[in-house]
Amino acid sequence: MKKLIMNNGAIVPVTGQCYRGLPSELRFIDSPRCGIYWRPPGESQPLKVDVSIAKYYERFGFLYLRHGRRALPVWEHIGALAWTGLSGVIVESTWHPPHFGRVKEFWEALRPNLVASTEDVSWCRPERTVVWRYPKRDGFTQLDPHLDVREKSLKVRLVSDYKGIGRLEREFSFPADIDVLLRAFDAYSPAYPPKWKWRIATAASWLGWPHRHRMTWPHKQPDAATIELFLLHRLADLVGAFSLASHRHLPSGVLTSYCSGFEADIEVLRLARFNAIF
Repeated sequence: MKKLIMNNGAIVPVTGQCYRGLPSELRFIDSPRCGIYWRPPGESQPLKVDVSIAKYYERFGFLYLRHGRRALPVWEHIGALAWTGLSGVIVESTWHPPHFGRVKEFWEALRPNLVASTEDVSWCRPERTVVWRYPKRDGFTQLDPHLDVREKSLKVRLVSDYKGIGRLEREFSFPADIDVLLRAFDAYSPAYPPKWKWRIATAASWLGWPHRHRMTWPHKQPDAATIELFLLHRLADLVGAFSLASHRHLPSGVLTSYCSGFEADIEVLRLARFNAIF
């Protein structure tokens, strides 16, 4: 897979409303340096984006970048773009970036401004197997190195199981299954448990909150379609989280997500040690 870089000197703005419903903007800016960077509001120098500046926000269930008092919420929807080969980009935004509940809008804004580089994507591999299990429920994230130390791919094993909706297991390999990932960019965040979330979202929409339609509501389609959309969104979230392995290398290995989420993902990333594959 070749790197995708921005047109020379390009700045791509993405406007919308943040999670709170306020006007917001995020910008992708061409950079001569390989990798993905974040420039916090008010700062002149961009930061390398990796797990060292990332945190999990348990209350609302997303990943965010943190530098001092500044943050960039829902990083997973930006980080997922790294798996298209994206490199040489600085991300900056208002205090709260636009929220779309999925990756698609960011990708569609950026895609016309990208060109294929002559350079291949850079990869790294974990030194050993790392797993983190939830202490009070059945679920875990695990990252294993490939047996072949030169292998440059990420094999993903996903299991999603939602009471009252269904269970689904799938396996993918990247970059070979990039078309599946692009479909995953279309999938909205799961609304689960659906009953109380629907009531809260409906009440909030009466007060002007604009994002109720930017979620996958189980009552809007058959259960089989719902669990498929839930799993696809988890796929985008998972690879978005694991873009934090390195600001300039994609992680190679076997990644298992069994009824898991961001808390386990980021703990695995903190425990893992990666080496570049040459």
